[in-house]
Amino acid sequence: MTQRLIYITGECQQKPIVYAIHGEQGDMLIDTGTGSMVHQLDDWIKESNLNVRWAFLTHGHFDHTWNCRFLKQKYGTQIILHEKDRELLALGETRTLYASKYCNKAVTEMCNEINEVCAPYAPFCKVDYYIGNEDTGFLRTLGFDADIVMLPGHTSGSMGVMQGKVLYCGDACSAKNGQYFTAMFGDEPESIIASENRIFELNPIIIAPGHGKIIINERYSGFNKGDKS
Repeated sequence: MTQRLIYITGECQQKPIVYAIHGEQGDMLIDTGTGSMVHQLDDWIKESNLNVRWAFLTHGHFDHTWNCRFLKQKYGTQIILHEKDRELLALGETRTLYASKYCNKAVTEMCNEINEVCAPYAPFCKVDYYIGNEDTGFLRTLGFDADIVMLPGHTSGSMGVMQGKVLYCGDACSAKNGQYFTAMFGDEPESIIASENRIFELNPIIIAPGHGKIIINERYSGFNKGDKS
């Protein structure tokens, strides 16, 4: 079965987005959303008749990982995460976020405060597969015609999924009014621009971010970065 983007939940800028792709041996969610989304997520899984065998976490922040334990307990879903984000998920650890040159410090401090309050309450969940930087072909062993792309910066272990000309990139970038803009903050701000350059090298037709609407690269010549103010 050909993989495809089949669902987006969380239509506004602030809410996380959950995607799903099909593979030869079952379906995989890309991120899992927040606790407030669990009923919506469960209804969608049942209505779409998804066989959610895996959940690929683009990074370890609580708004992308919160429903892992629910998925594992109800559906037997196996969890995939980069090894460098192990503590973020397993221990509810927070890391200080630093503003990139595209974000003001007040917004970054607000996000740090939210992390400090919410992250320790994220449900513990055992990870089944820890990914290292060398494991870019891992998803192919599970029956997916897709590769892992390392996109550190927002977190040390941030990564995405490249399936054909679609890139699911987590929070390595975001979208504002359908336009691309660089990750605003991260725990490795020096890596944010390098990961942005990697996205432009890949030159996907569609970029599916962790927040905001998908971006269509209609002319196959790179994205309009939009307003970074």
